[in-house]
Amino acid sequence: MDYRTKTLVQESLALVTPIADDAARLFYGRLFELDPSLRSMFPDDLSDQGRKLMQMLSATVKGLNRIEKLIPVLEQLAVRHVG
Repeated sequence: MDYRTKTLVQESLALVTPIADDAARLFYGRLFELDPSLRSMFPDDLSDQGRKLMQMLSATVKGLNRIEKLIPVLEQLAVRHVG
C-alpha cells in the first residue's frame, strides 16, 4: 500500500470516528441485509460489538504504517473468529 492510499484510509477513518456508533450500526445492518443467516452469530444488543469493530478498525488503520506488526495481529483475530 502506497503512502497516498494509507493517508486516504487514515483521513477517511478520522471522518467516521465522530459517528462511530452510527457507522457500526450501519455496517451490521448492511451485513445482515446481505446475509441474514449471520444475525444469529451476534448478540441481540450490538452496542459492544460495534465498539469492538470500531476499535479494531482504528487499530488496523493506525497500524498501516507498521504492516509487519499488523499482519500477525489480524491473522490471530481471524483465527479466533473462525473458531
